Amino acid sequence: MKEDLQISDILILNSAKAWGLYDYLNYFVKENYEEYIKLKEFMDKYNFHLKQALGLLGIKGEEVKNFKTGKFKFESIYEDTHIDCCLKMISTIKEMIGYKNYIESSRFFQACAKLTLHPDFNFDKLIYNIRVLSSRICPKTCVEEYYQMLREIHNFKNPIKIDKEYDPEV
Repeated sequence: MKEDLQISDILILNSAKAWGLYDYLNYFVKENYEEYIKLKEFMDKYNFHLKQALGLLGIKGEEVKNFKTGKFKFESIYEDTHIDCCLKMISTIKEMIGYKNYIESSRFFQACAKLTLHPDFNFDKLIYNIRVLSSRICPKTCVEEYYQMLREIHNFKNPIKIDKEYDPEV
């Protein structure tokens, strides 16, 4: 065995069993990688699955490779208030239409979080409109479609609209 191998090289070469993202997370938490510990604490605090948490943090493509090699950086643009709003939105939706898998998907949650970042977001109006327009909540194929659906529900009979063009740095 080469002596100059790094732990990331060993992880990549590991062929005994294909590792999933949870395996990498658990490994790096056990090895006291601070960024992974922050991610685990974030997941535990909000009861998120790893895929939900990574989606909310915008981890995809090349960033997944960094996640697998110990180079992940925990950076969230969301504050607790944004996430709490999302959890309350989802709870209200479940109350109105029952449990649906897509409501707990990372795409749906990303759309909820994106909506909360808009400067004209009105939580109380959205919750009221969810109760009135719950029949409009349905499965979509991507974050943008979920965002559009939630934006339209938010804007219903709302004097302060969330405009289409707004795109927060997500």
